[in-house]
Amino acid sequence: MTELYEQASEFVLRRIGRESILVPIHNKVGDLDSVYTLNEVASLIWSMIDGRTATSSILDRLCDEYDVPREDAANDLGELLGTLTEARLIRPVA
Repeated sequence: MTELYEQASEFVLRRIGRESILVPIHNKVGDLDSVYTLNEVASLIWSMIDGRTATSSILDRLCDEYDVPREDAANDLGELLGTLTEARLIRPVA
């Protein structure tokens, strides 16, 4: 996992307790299907998606902070990255 991703600029993050909410800043503000809730782990991952941090570094941090087996973390990270990409919240850096 050495890919790089960057966040889409059309969303802002708002933190509420241990969760974060991604809210569109353009024409879909009233569309609840365009609002995404991230739990604590997904929020950490989101914060590291900056176009410079490789997914391998994100994986290392997840394993360190949450004491989770690397294979499980890699599967979960891949699934989340796929979901965020499909929702157009992130995109691969060329």
